[in-house]
Amino acid sequence: MKRADLAAHARRASASATGAARASWSGSAGVALRVAPRLALVLAAAAMLFIGVIAGFTFLPLRLQAIGGSPSDIALSSGLAASAEIPTMLVAAAVARIIGLRGMFVGSALIYAVCLVAWAVAEFPLAIIATRAFSGIGFAGVIVAVVLTIAALLPADLQATGQSLFQTSAFGIAAIVANVVGGILYDSLGHVAVFGLGAVMALAAAVLGWFVVPTGRPLASHVPASEAPLATR
Repeated sequence: MKRADLAAHARRASASATGAARASWSGSAGVALRVAPRLALVLAAAAMLFIGVIAGFTFLPLRLQAIGGSPSDIALSSGLAASAEIPTMLVAAAVARIIGLRGMFVGSALIYAVCLVAWAVAEFPLAIIATRAFSGIGFAGVIVAVVLTIAALLPADLQATGQSLFQTSAFGIAAIVANVVGGILYDSLGHVAVFGLGAVMALAAAVLGWFVVPTGRPLASHVPASEAPLATR
């Protein structure tokens, strides 16, 4: 992949001197957001969803332990989620060609919202463990949906920047909010507040995603996700 020509992208994104200056100090991230203004909203939707995802990673083991789960139950919970993620990622691009990127993102967000609600109300370890297969499907689905959305929105030489912005939003900003706010809520109000807030954020992400994720479909299953072309309806 060739190196991004920031100056050329800045000139195309804005004809004004102010726009070029703004792009210069913000580097390739600023250029990517100016080339594809919708990208900021896609990243916001992903961050909202990943607040619930990270909250599950952090606080679900504590909840399992609190209701009598053993260390093997906690390990099984994580293993089951991972076991569902791997095959889902292998078939996700094919599913996206059927339901589109918007359908993939919104559907994955709704699956995760349901799982978060289940974690808030479940009182038995096996009930929570059973939901982890579905959370793994939701996690893999949203990862693929966002990666392919970035592939659709940005030119080839800004793909790495776009994926880095996704990682920063989903596993950086969202992780800070989920762990700091989640820790305060878990200590003061309990698990229902943490997972309930995560479910609300996942629903909000689904609503925002419906409006900002493009209705595109990858055209070729053999093309890598970062380079797959899209057809819009």
